[in-house]
Amino acid sequence: MTNAPDRPQYRLAVRTLTEFVCRRGDIHFRYDAATQGREGIEAQQKLQRGRGTGYQREVKLDHHVRADGFDVMLSGRADGCDLTQEVPLVEEFKSTRSDVGALHAHLGHLHFAQLKCYAALLALREPHHSRWQLRLIYVHPDTLATTHHELVEARGTLLAFLETTLAQLVDWLTTERLHRSERDESLRHLQFPFAEFRPRQRQLAAAVFRSLRDRQALLAEAPTGCGKTLATVFPALKALAEAHQDRIVYLTSRTTGQRAAELALAQLDPHAALRSVTITAKARTCFMPEPVCDPERCRYARGYHDRLQPALRELLDGPAMDRARIEAVAAAHTVCPFELSLDAASWSDVIIGDYNYVFDPVVRLARIRGLFAEPSVLLIDEAHQLTDRTRTMLSSIFHRRTLRQALTLDLPVEVHKALRNFDRRLVTLRREVARTNALDTRGFECAIELPERLMGAVTKLVALLASLTDELPDDPALTELNFALWNLLRAAGWYDPKRFATLLRVTGRELELEIACLDPGAHIADRLADYDASVRFSATLNPAALFQHLHGVPDQPSVQIASPFPTEHLAVSIVPDVSPLYQDRERTLEPLVCLIDTVVAAKSGNYLIALPSFAYLERVAATYAARFPQRQTLVQQPTMSQQARDDFIARFCAAQEPVVGFVVMGGVFTESVDLPGDALIGIVVVGIGLPPRSLRRDRIAAAHADDLGFTIAYQQPAMTRVVQTAGRLIRTQNDRGVLCLVDPRYLNPGQRRFFPAHWRPEVVPARHLGTTLETFWTSA
Repeated sequence: MTNAPDRPQYRLAVRTLTEFVCRRGDIHFRYDAATQGREGIEAQQKLQRGRGTGYQREVKLDHHVRADGFDVMLSGRADGCDLTQEVPLVEEFKSTRSDVGALHAHLGHLHFAQLKCYAALLALREPHHSRWQLRLIYVHPDTLATTHHELVEARGTLLAFLETTLAQLVDWLTTERLHRSERDESLRHLQFPFAEFRPRQRQLAAAVFRSLRDRQALLAEAPTGCGKTLATVFPALKALAEAHQDRIVYLTSRTTGQRAAELALAQLDPHAALRSVTITAKARTCFMPEPVCDPERCRYARGYHDRLQPALRELLDGPAMDRARIEAVAAAHTVCPFELSLDAASWSDVIIGDYNYVFDPVVRLARIRGLFAEPSVLLIDEAHQLTDRTRTMLSSIFHRRTLRQALTLDLPVEVHKALRNFDRRLVTLRREVARTNALDTRGFECAIELPERLMGAVTKLVALLASLTDELPDDPALTELNFALWNLLRAAGWYDPKRFATLLRVTGRELELEIACLDPGAHIADRLADYDASVRFSATLNPAALFQHLHGVPDQPSVQIASPFPTEHLAVSIVPDVSPLYQDRERTLEPLVCLIDTVVAAKSGNYLIALPSFAYLERVAATYAARFPQRQTLVQQPTMSQQARDDFIARFCAAQEPVVGFVVMGGVFTESVDLPGDALIGIVVVGIGLPPRSLRRDRIAAAHADDLGFTIAYQQPAMTRVVQTAGRLIRTQNDRGVLCLVDPRYLNPGQRRFFPAHWRPEVVPARHLGTTLETFWTSA
């Protein structure tokens, strides 16, 4: 949307219009994305070369609708037309590898709606033609085989269809304008929900507002406990009020982060003038035992689009659209709750969701930008995770076992043969790589060139599976294979040898082919550029220049907010003479558990002991419990349900006796967890959690400058986990606590440059630790 001084203008494409107004029937992803856009364009161009001299390609069309208080600017491109024929012809091409009959049955009404709109726009331009010929062409991108569907429509019928379609959009926009007016009036009077800001919170809020106003991509480091969520959401809402932007997209990687954003909005908007929607992962919100998204098996997918609009109106007309409310409305209207949340996002002021909805090329959602791609603000919580998360999104691993599991199914002969041939190609690749590099075929790992011939075979296999969809068994093994092949193909599509590597791993009969993203910075920068302004914030973004480099925006501004808490409230002790290095662990196990109890015994309270791996954690926790049976301990398990996690935290917060909790660095209990006041008074971090040496991380290091490679691949992930773990400790003005860092490597400048500015570390030998802690606690 663009705003003229007195008349807002909504700009949208014909395809967007028809998908919103005209779509009916089921959710059926099998037919929704049959090919890639480039393939469709190439196939269309090949077929159009034989058209006559009067034939026009890619005809640009537009139309202006003047509504009550606003304008609609409709635009599009007809794939082709021939106005020299007695009955002028308009063509629309759709490329697909799916069964054409099934595709047309599923989406033909929508394809023809788009075609009718193009014909109507041409009819407005060429009023002397009374009838128009419409031709819908499905084309296979590999074989160029076509299937035609044609109809002839009177000019008046086409114009009436366009008018009716636009009238339904205008009806929604009229309601939208009323909502925006009420929203903006409410936001103009928006006040901070508390009598005063927390210390340093105002400074962060001011920096955020300036960056949004100036359309920048700000990096903001602010300590845990200063109220980052309110300090980012509040100025973002003020920016909406001043028409700097139209909507806010708030990204967070954890459920706790979503809850914090929802709470902030509830505090800022108690009368629900805003439309806010939380997008919950499909697997968590699906009503079915498994999120199959198949209308034959899911009644919430069957006929979804027939029931969408009343469900959407009810959802938008009520209070905040959190998971519970979305699921209640979805159940009442028998529609998919996940898809309903996405459709609601198109009309919402604030969207709360995971990183992947913006940064994952496979699942990135256009709907969160709205129908009109309005200027939007991107707020990214826990932004220290952004590089690793995006790197994972851009990578793909194919396991041979996935293929072999599918081969055990009862498959059509040609599919079984194709899978066998593909398996042989994998075996041949293993043998050729081993021979070329003098490796043992029974087990190796190495970097190779992207195997173009193998990727060509993947393309053909994906096409075959798509063409025989209705003949294939409905089995999870085949679904997993299809998904793995698609991911591999997509990753190959954005492959760049400077930023990606192809890795081959062999262990016995098992084989893994990975397309690994080494440097996602350019992709992150491109996604940030999609938004009018953005703020990436976390308590762990030091040094800022390194994170700006990782995010691909070295020239964008950054701000570091000082700790609002007295530095003397936190005692940071580095203990260098108890080594947790792998080769020393057996020797130092007894001194380590004694050191831990020295910390615990210094003052009665709850403590976290953070270790770099579950194996080490189990060994230390068991030894500690045997050596000090009088202590109450909790031990994080490798797999824990949400209920088990909640119980762990609840026992910490409500314990009648002091608790010593053993957890893994970088896990669920060392990030985005609030343990205020006496719930936590000390943390012992054992080791620096340096990731184990691997070919993948070595290639990441090699992809960056020599002075940054090891830092990015190994040091930054480790030290970010350490600082995040420490951030659980001091969260209010009254909190006091001790942080004990056990590892001689904490003496190295390479590690210490990641320390927050407010830390005042003291090097303390293990034998003096008790005295140091006693002094700290008695001074409180």
